[in-house]
Amino acid sequence: MRQVAKRQWTPSLTERDIYRVLALRYGVASAPRPRREVMEQLRQLLPYRRLSAHQLRRLMERAISDPRSEALLQVDITPPRDDLLGEAVRAAFPSLQEVIVVPSLEHLDPQEVPTYLGIAAARSFEGRFVGGQGIGLGYGRAIHAFVTALRLPPLLLAHLQFFALTHCPKAAISGWGAENLLQLIADYWTLRSERQLQGYTAPTQLRAERLHWAFVEIDAVRQGDERRRLNAFGTLSASIPEGAVAEVAGHFLRADGQWLGRLAPIESVPLTVLRRMVETGRNVVGLAGGAEKAPAVLAALRAGLLSRLVTDDRCAATLLELTVPRWRMADVPSRHQWWEASQRFFAAHLRYRHQPRLSVSAIANRLRLSPKTVRRLLEEARQGKGEQPPIVRLTVEAPSEAMALELALLRTFQLQEARVVTVATGEEGLQRVGEEAAQLFFDLARDQTALTVGFGGGRTVGAMLRALRLPTSLARLPKLATLHLWALDSNPLPKAIGLAAHTLIAALAMRCLSVTDRFIRCFAYQEGQEAMALDAVFIGIGVFAPSETLYLYAQEVGLPVKELAGKVAGSTLFQGISADGQIMPLGFEGRVKALPLERLQRLVQEGKPVIVLASGAHKAPAILAAHRAQLFNGLVVDCDLAAALLRAAAAPTFNAPSSV
Repeated sequence: MRQVAKRQWTPSLTERDIYRVLALRYGVASAPRPRREVMEQLRQLLPYRRLSAHQLRRLMERAISDPRSEALLQVDITPPRDDLLGEAVRAAFPSLQEVIVVPSLEHLDPQEVPTYLGIAAARSFEGRFVGGQGIGLGYGRAIHAFVTALRLPPLLLAHLQFFALTHCPKAAISGWGAENLLQLIADYWTLRSERQLQGYTAPTQLRAERLHWAFVEIDAVRQGDERRRLNAFGTLSASIPEGAVAEVAGHFLRADGQWLGRLAPIESVPLTVLRRMVETGRNVVGLAGGAEKAPAVLAALRAGLLSRLVTDDRCAATLLELTVPRWRMADVPSRHQWWEASQRFFAAHLRYRHQPRLSVSAIANRLRLSPKTVRRLLEEARQGKGEQPPIVRLTVEAPSEAMALELALLRTFQLQEARVVTVATGEEGLQRVGEEAAQLFFDLARDQTALTVGFGGGRTVGAMLRALRLPTSLARLPKLATLHLWALDSNPLPKAIGLAAHTLIAALAMRCLSVTDRFIRCFAYQEGQEAMALDAVFIGIGVFAPSETLYLYAQEVGLPVKELAGKVAGSTLFQGISADGQIMPLGFEGRVKALPLERLQRLVQEGKPVIVLASGAHKAPAILAAHRAQLFNGLVVDCDLAAALLRAAAAPTFNAPSSV
């Protein structure tokens, strides 16, 4: 009888898993990292160490294809330019100063044609804007794509003026008016600049002298079907004049460029303003793509409304066919190179921007290419080919500030794990840190049959032990048969403050005495037991500050608090750590028994998880000192502390830990 292979279990995906996979694959290098390299990096992180190669590969594939990744993985595709075809169009129309031609998606994804025209315009012109210039924005999807794709520095934006070239005064937002201008202002409203972005919505009052740039979308107009397109945004009623073939900024044009009327009730910039801009050498940029838009572009050119054109190769070819006798595409050189560049762009669009995203085999079927060729095209799109730069730019956006800080901590301090919590106003950070540390404990214990964990003392560890809710929470660990919990210090002081590991574990032991079906055993540290086999350790970091644990104990013992505060940056397990990472006595020796910190260093070297819990930015110097001493490989902290650690690590005086 044929045996069926047992299906390997793979863990459920969290948003944190998806973000980390995407960040490791796409977020560092300009091109995606190889999957094998991503798997190796995942295996270094605590949650994935016990996964098999198959489980890691499956985890990565599921994370990349998960619908939630759509919101995290941002893909920018810059279409290539056919400069030779653009020069042919410019030669046919001397009034044009520049023609930008991109591949046409008319046959693959016609809805996205305006999007890439806007992106091409943004990439081509955003670097030419100068402070003090006035920029006019029309309406339409191509202009909207242009506005959203702009990457303008804040200082420049604060010195630009933006004008709506059309405006719909009706109460209902119809998409015909100043929405693109308002989108730009909304996107850049939070700029940290002394001046606010300036925008004006009175197109009928515009003068050519105030505008240095104008961006308008050119639309083809036909009776019947095209009227429904004009009304697609709402209930705006517009009668199309007989003989109209083009519409520019709310104005209808005849094929010979004659004005036929205006799209009522739209307020539009007078066409005389656009003509005056062209006559004085200012920039009026028209955007139009697809073969059917060629007659409309020709009408706008005959009307003298354009000085620059952004179009696609199908529109450009049709435009030349309409005006140049016996013109042939074969007369334009380098057609094979352009075909390659176009296929590279098509493959990238279908893989990253098309909805739904297509697999390599599906792309091969759509483009009638082999899967091997498609893989090569995608690789060239991401990395570039020869002198041609990459056209695909992949970036990963963190789902929250906390997760972005987690990834930064993992990379900066070379940790196995980092968890960052957000603390609401009026909420104690140590409680949230304790809850997150408890969740990390359950992640470590999942699918384990036996586990031995050591705990230090302090308020954050106390919060974690309360959040564990043992023994009732053991239902979350059905496979766990033996759980040993060790207090890593033993406090024989006559006055019990309640924050020592011994005290915390003893209180936990009392709650667990009733457990009979599970073996939870709690131990107090005794000298000479450094060889105990610990699977994981959770410790706090103490500093000499009022109300902090270390301060309270020093007062109880009678140690010189001010003197010690000047010598050590922090402490854990009643042993001090100097700012440069040296372990030094504090004076608790002989009074409090605790696991030597050299043992923590060995655990870190062995790859065992040693997790520091801390809350508050004031703990940053102590944690940096512990990092230099190589006393931990995992962190659970709040946002303020995480940010303080990263700021300190970015300082020129930050030193990496030396070998122990």
